[in-house]
Amino acid sequence: DKKLKFANPEFFKLLGYNSEEIINTDIFNKIYSHENKIEQNCPIEKVFDNGETVRVSYDYFQTNDDVYLPISFVASPILRDGKITGCVTAFHDITEMIQNEEEIKRFVEELQFNKELMEENVTEAARLNEMLWDSETRLKDLNASKDKFFSIISHDLRSPFTSIIGFAEVMLEDIETLTKDEIKEFTNSIYKSSKNIQNLLENLLQWSRVQTGRIEFNPINFDLNNLINDVIALYQVNAARKKINLISSVEKNYTVRADKFMIDTVLRNLVSNSIKFTNSGGEIKVNVEELSEKELTISVSDNGVGIKEEVIEKLFKIDSHVTTKGTEKEKGTGIGLILCKEFVEKHEGKIWVESKIDEGSQFKFILPIKNVS
Repeated sequence: DKKLKFANPEFFKLLGYNSEEIINTDIFNKIYSHENKIEQNCPIEKVFDNGETVRVSYDYFQTNDDVYLPISFVASPILRDGKITGCVTAFHDITEMIQNEEEIKRFVEELQFNKELMEENVTEAARLNEMLWDSETRLKDLNASKDKFFSIISHDLRSPFTSIIGFAEVMLEDIETLTKDEIKEFTNSIYKSSKNIQNLLENLLQWSRVQTGRIEFNPINFDLNNLINDVIALYQVNAARKKINLISSVEKNYTVRADKFMIDTVLRNLVSNSIKFTNSGGEIKVNVEELSEKELTISVSDNGVGIKEEVIEKLFKIDSHVTTKGTEKEKGTGIGLILCKEFVEKHEGKIWVESKIDEGSQFKFILPIKNVS
C-alpha cells in the first residue's frame, strides 16, 4: 500500500514529524513534494514498478514546517518469493554540502572576477606602457626633427643667401665694367639661388606643419593622370632650360582617392629632383603601373647621374643630412624626400629608390587605391 511502516529517530528529527503523524501514511504525499506534485515523478516509485534500486544524488523532501530539505537517497526493494513487498530508503541531509558547493561556487566566481580584473589591469598596464614607449619614440623623433630643422636652416638656407649676397655685391661694385653676358650670368645665379630658397622654405613649411599635426589628411576622388600632367607642365620650362625631355608615359586614366595636395607635393619634389640630377639632353618619365586591384605604383625615372648605395640608405632618414649638388651645381633642400616619405606614409603606402651610378634613378611610391564612391 506504499505506506510508511518504520523510520529511525533521525528521520523524525530531520523532517519534524512524530511517529503518530507519519507512520502508516502515504509517504509520497507527505514528504515528496515538487512544483508538479505527482507520485509518478518520485524516483522511489521505480522501486515498486521495476524492482530496481534507485540512487538519487540531489532531491528534496518536504518537512513538517513546509521547508524543502535537500537530500540524497538510495531506495532498494524488499522481495519475498520474488515479489516486491516494500522498499527500504536511506537518505542523507545534504544541506551542508550544498552550502559548501555554493560557497565554492561563489569563491570560484570571485576568483574569476579577480582574474578578469587582473587581466584588465595587465591589459591597461600594457596599453600605458605602449603609450609611454610611443611617447618616448615620438620625443626622440621630435628631437631628431628639431636637429634636422636647425641643420637645414644653418646650412641649406644660409648657402643660397650667401650666393645671392655675393653676386649682388659684385654687380653693385662692378656694374659699369660688367658685360651684358656677365650681368645675365650673375642675374641667372641670383635667380637660381632665390628659387632654391623658395623651394626650401616651401618644403620646410609643409614639413613643420606635418610635424606639428597642422596638415589635415583630406582624401578626395581625383584623376591621377590629370595631376601628373599638371606637374609636368609646371616643370616643363625648368626641364627645357637643360634640354631635358620631361614626359608622362601613363596610358590610361586612374581615378584614385587620396589627398591631392600631398600627392602633388610628392610628384613635384620627385620631378624637381630628377631635373637637378639629369644631364642636358636627358629624359625623365613619369609612369603609373597597377600592382593589383588595390594598389598603384607611381614612378619618376631619369637617365641621370645615379645615386651611390651609401647615400640611398640615408635619403629618407630625418637624422641624416643628405644634400648633393645637381649636374649644373643646383642645390637640394635636404628635406624634400623626407617630406615625400611623410606624405606617402599618410596614405599607408611606401616610397623607395632604385638607382645605378651613371645610368639613372627611379623613384617609386605605392598608392593604395581606395573605394571610389
